[in-house]
Amino acid sequence: MSRLEVVLTERSPTWQLASGIEDGTLSAEAALDLMDKHTIDPHVELVRVSDGDDEPRKAMGPLLHAAAHRYQGQAGAAVLDRLIHLGADVNRVFEGKTVLEVVLLAVREGPDILDIHSRPVPPHFLLHSSVSPLPSALESALPLIVVLLRHGATMVQGMGALRMIIYYINVMGNFSPDGAFSAKTLLHAVTQLIDAAQQAPPPASPRPSLMGEKLLSRACALILDDPADHLTILDKLLEIADDGLGEGDGARAWSVACGTAPHATHVMHFLLDKGFRPPAIDREALFDVDVLSRVAGEAGADVDVSGRQGDTSPPILYAAFEQRYSAVHCLIRHGASIDLALADDLCADLYRHRILSVYHSFINRSVPELVMQCVNEALSPLRAMSCVSRTHRVFSQSVAGYVGSFLVHVPPLPFSPRTTLGRNLNAALRFFLLRARDAASRADRQQLFAHTCFPMPPSTHPGGGEGEGEGEGEGGGQAGSREAAFGLRDVVHMLRCAEAVRYGISEPVVRGYGNDSETTTVCTFAGYVCLRGADGQPGVQRVEGWE
Repeated sequence: MSRLEVVLTERSPTWQLASGIEDGTLSAEAALDLMDKHTIDPHVELVRVSDGDDEPRKAMGPLLHAAAHRYQGQAGAAVLDRLIHLGADVNRVFEGKTVLEVVLLAVREGPDILDIHSRPVPPHFLLHSSVSPLPSALESALPLIVVLLRHGATMVQGMGALRMIIYYINVMGNFSPDGAFSAKTLLHAVTQLIDAAQQAPPPASPRPSLMGEKLLSRACALILDDPADHLTILDKLLEIADDGLGEGDGARAWSVACGTAPHATHVMHFLLDKGFRPPAIDREALFDVDVLSRVAGEAGADVDVSGRQGDTSPPILYAAFEQRYSAVHCLIRHGASIDLALADDLCADLYRHRILSVYHSFINRSVPELVMQCVNEALSPLRAMSCVSRTHRVFSQSVAGYVGSFLVHVPPLPFSPRTTLGRNLNAALRFFLLRARDAASRADRQQLFAHTCFPMPPSTHPGGGEGEGEGEGEGGGQAGSREAAFGLRDVVHMLRCAEAVRYGISEPVVRGYGNDSETTTVCTFAGYVCLRGADGQPGVQRVEGWE
């Protein structure tokens, strides 16, 4: 037989409480009733001894630790709350653990965790089809944790209640065959814990152990049923973090989100919204074109560098390998180097064919579409002004053009400056829009687009004095000639054809876009134009930004 020994008068109310808690004969309701009717000393420590005098005593811990280990649920939380109000030290350390750690370790080492090793492990990248409630051990312990945090409970190990709970949910979720956990239920639990910690005693006391290291990255790995509630949980965790989304936290969280792709794209968007900027393209980002576009465009990641350490092949090659043609197209649009990909040792003929097929589609379809989108966006104020002047006859044509020129702005140019093609397309667009802004009428702008935006100097080498003089003498008279000038669509078409010739793919054929003149397929545009200067004299100049 064993017995409890306390330095108290035998059969006192405190003895009855301690004995009942230790051997489990006193329910939580009975313990509360005992504390209501009698004076209890909360500083009692339990000691188990054997009937044999030669056996050493075994400490059972403070009364608060024993109650936390014995009771669960709302009734157990009420017992802890009453003991703390009576004077029990919520941060008393016994055998290296505070009472908060006793509760959390009981959850983590409970039967739910011990049972997972007998279950089949589902693939971590598959979403579960059903939804599971929170584990029963956590549901029972949650009221106790809330009470302890409200009283400023801390942990010796430097971890936090949220970190341990989310770790527990992660472990259970990865092994659970039943389904993803309910995000709404977990959100309610997280909100309870945060509110409880904020109700802790004044800052003079130690801060409650709520957060813990690497909390955000662990939360990003949660397998939950509702992405919206998952993001709300992450947002709440960031709100209570001391330094927001730190560089190390963001990198760890991004790595975790990439590891659970393609089902964590909402987490990737969340991290990008919060300001994280990945320096390179992770392979997992290729799963979602929206994420990839934001990483390459908004975040400014290097599209030719892989985010995986030790990986020297460009991301576009892996996109081609996995037949993610939308990702290949997105990388090309954001300036991925075709030459670098084709020169890679891993680029087999099959991958070369895939990359060049997408590149052909890009120059054949996407380039004209992006050009027209940019032109339409920039000139829409002028079109609106023209409609007003024609309808109400308030403005003359010249006044409408003058006022409208102030409304025209050059929108963000759509092509990547990382490539020569992108820089030249942007230069041609900018040059056209600046000239179209000063055009007097819609017909003049259409003429610039189709025929006269780029008047060619007579000499193909305008750098020399003789050639430049010849250009000055004839440029003005030839500016309106179809043979001596190109429109924007012609220049764009020639750039596309030059790319096709360079990589040995068929030349672009788009009806009505620069193909109505044979000169567009046999001529090249070197970036020189013949325009009149401020003094009214014609001269040869180079389009700004042309290479």
